[in-house]
Amino acid sequence: MNPVSLSNFRKFWMPFGLIYVFSVFAISFALANDADDVQKELRQKAVRLFKDEKYVEATPLFSQLLSLNNKDTLLNYYYGSCLSMQPDVSQNGAGYLEAALNSRKIPDDAWFYYARSLFYSGQYANAQAAFTRYLSTDDHDKLKVASANNYVHNCESALELNKSRKAVAVVNEREISAANFFSNYEF
Repeated sequence: MNPVSLSNFRKFWMPFGLIYVFSVFAISFALANDADDVQKELRQKAVRLFKDEKYVEATPLFSQLLSLNNKDTLLNYYYGSCLSMQPDVSQNGAGYLEAALNSRKIPDDAWFYYARSLFYSGQYANAQAAFTRYLSTDDHDKLKVASANNYVHNCESALELNKSRKAVAVVNEREISAANFFSNYEF
């Protein structure tokens, strides 16, 4: 190719190349904005479910958000709290709540959810300390305060029972009515 034709080639194709690069940049920027909008909507829906105390429905949403940003302390708080309020407490939210408790951005009731997770994992002394810490905060949700007081009492009872555990032997097994349940035990 002679220099003149190469120059013509550049003049002809250069605008198309610039348009292509600009188009790719614009499309990727638009997709990134759409992804951010979807994340914001997902977060708003999950927070709304959490505030409505629909923890089971909110858990997968927070899990999805947390997989995108696992350093977000507020997401760790929400996800750990949802796990601690599950009816089936096989998953423990204590690890997520520990990650969130170091932040000042999280609400005081994180101590309640953290203590509840510890309680159901059998760490009664730590749970009692966390419930006591929750009761010393400024969170005045009457239901949670009453629950925390009950949990503190349950922690004390569990610690006492753990001191004097005895092996229980089942001598006989039969079906009885609920009204006569306690009459079949020898105390």
